[in-house]
Amino acid sequence: MSNQMSRRALVLALAAAGLVSTHAGEFSPSGGFAPLGGLSPLHAQEASGSWTAFKGDLQCTGYSAETVATPLNLLWRHTVDLPNTTLPSPNSASPLVLGPRGARRVYFATNNQVIGIDAETGSKVWDKARQLEGGVRAPLVLLPGESGDLILAGTTSGFLSALKASDGSEVWRAKTEISIPVAPLVVNTPAGRRILVTLETGVIRALTTDGQFDPKWRVTLGRFGASPVSSPVLSRDGKRFFIIGNDQT
Repeated sequence: MSNQMSRRALVLALAAAGLVSTHAGEFSPSGGFAPLGGLSPLHAQEASGSWTAFKGDLQCTGYSAETVATPLNLLWRHTVDLPNTTLPSPNSASPLVLGPRGARRVYFATNNQVIGIDAETGSKVWDKARQLEGGVRAPLVLLPGESGDLILAGTTSGFLSALKASDGSEVWRAKTEISIPVAPLVVNTPAGRRILVTLETGVIRALTTDGQFDPKWRVTLGRFGASPVSSPVLSRDGKRFFIIGNDQT
């Protein structure tokens, strides 16, 4: 038998009633991950034109009901100054657009900074950029709340930070084992709202909305942990969670 390892691209579908992989034998529910029943998607504000999650919604459809007039023209450009010692890193952290027409804001990340600007003018709405521990590669995600909306940002240093959408101040920060390369997913469960975070090692962890880890939520993707290469997608009925990963065998 060859000792050479091969890399396989897997599409993993996890059943919400216990997140059991469709690949038999790749995941055992006895490994510490308790069934939590069906997941309920948090619906984007389609009527307001807000873009609250990667690709617009939890199904990553990329669909907007807004009417776009073409051709497009540049309205404004916002430039971010980086330290001379800092090289721009590849940025796959797509921006968020929140708020009603006429009062929308855009939130985006570059290197280890998260910035809030006015969608109409491009001017700053935060007095300064929020500096995080580690670079941000994963798309930003909205965590709505009664006391104010939060922006979730995962970093290459393994931190998940929750920032106030109003001023960028950090409400809480959670440290995971390793880099967070893809967007977190915010869902409702019978145990309450949870933030699902997929780590570089192919492990899914879940946090409460105040940044505490749920000890019942832990699952490894693939045979030995399939490193995620896509942000997760939740089926519209909340019964399936899909993600693409590289599995080394």
